[in-house]
Amino acid sequence: MKTKAITRKALFDLIWEKSLRKVAQQINVKSNKLKKICAEEDIPTPQAGYWIKIKHGKPVFKPELSGDLEREIVLEGIAIKGSKFISESLSLTKPHQLIKEAREGLKQAKPMFLYSSPQMVTTGRNQIDITVSPNLIKKSLVFMDKLIKYLEAKNHTIGYNEHYGTIMRVRNIEFEVSLREKSKRSKETDSVYESYKMVPTGTLIFKTRGYPYREWVSTKNKTLVQKIPDIIGYLEEKADERNQLKIIHKENMKRQEQERLEKERQQNLIIAEKEKFNNFYENSLRYDKAQQLRKYITVIEQQNKDSGMKDNFADLVHWAKKKADWVDPLIEHDDPILGNYSDYLP
Repeated sequence: MKTKAITRKALFDLIWEKSLRKVAQQINVKSNKLKKICAEEDIPTPQAGYWIKIKHGKPVFKPELSGDLEREIVLEGIAIKGSKFISESLSLTKPHQLIKEAREGLKQAKPMFLYSSPQMVTTGRNQIDITVSPNLIKKSLVFMDKLIKYLEAKNHTIGYNEHYGTIMRVRNIEFEVSLREKSKRSKETDSVYESYKMVPTGTLIFKTRGYPYREWVSTKNKTLVQKIPDIIGYLEEKADERNQLKIIHKENMKRQEQERLEKERQQNLIIAEKEKFNNFYENSLRYDKAQQLRKYITVIEQQNKDSGMKDNFADLVHWAKKKADWVDPLIEHDDPILGNYSDYLP
């Protein structure tokens, strides 16, 4: 689709049908240009994480488009930040400091004899990651210089790992990237046996390592330099997705912690309630035991009333009454020898 104008309603429908980057590719404009158009035309766009929620079947909010729905928008003549760096010039004009360091590293590097990178040179430790044949050094440096300047114009940063590897930091998300010259397998003609070797192709490949893995190369319609906005746009989109996943993960962790605390609170309530009931029930048994003792004391007192109590019997009754009070939870009388009744229980 190479239309140079589109209605507000048509653009709104497209933006809520697929990601901004895909719409930009479809209508043949840059992602950042499309964002600027939407802001100027008051067209709401999906928030970060919208497509992640759609993917996982979660509820999302889609606003209504207000204003003149059929007004046409011209899709050309809008400059985007950083576009001055996107040109096909092969001159290094005021190269970035990282490019100066990489240039020195490539000058000093000796060609490798690895099967996958034959006769190529590579940058060293604490330098951006470039591996190319000597005749592509300048082209690779020019590309990386334009890429870095465009990246920084978008308020992102670039650096390197402690030892080897290039890190682009986009919206607080790190992506490991590298620039390589593509090689291909070629049959050796001067060998008695059928054998193959890898040979440089003269084609640069810019790629991300790990997740998400992605490669960019020049095509018939677009050079690698012209794809720089697409590269940064892709990294921004992936950064938004990962940031949203972080938010979702943080929310899930918070929810799980709240659920754990609530479960723990409920369990503590149950334990406390059981303990309270068991204590109450135990006290009722102690009370019955104390009453039983008192009934028994009353009976033996009645049996010995007519015959007259002897001193030793009177002492026994006094002792027994003290023990009944000791058992009775309503009195909580401590025994001089056995102490508190609760401590006496097995």
